[in-house]
Amino acid sequence: MKGSFKVWKVSTYFLNKLAPSIKQGQQVLFTIVSEVADPDAIGNERIALYHCQVDSVDLINWAIKKLSEEEYNFTFEDYEIIDSAG
Repeated sequence: MKGSFKVWKVSTYFLNKLAPSIKQGQQVLFTIVSEVADPDAIGNERIALYHCQVDSVDLINWAIKKLSEEEYNFTFEDYEIIDSAG
């Protein structure tokens, strides 16, 4: 299964965590828990994605006078619906 997420580039956290292992051909597996808690909706929703692995890392992705975004494509093996609305 596949997914993606975007983050604002405010630090080199993801780069420092992922790039060295990817360069050495090692897998970095992690869990993502996504939550939507909209006060105008019926309830909140949480979904956990297990055994996630980033497919690639942007080493350079910025522009002058622009807040940079980083997008990460990943694959995952399993998921769990922790909470569901309505």
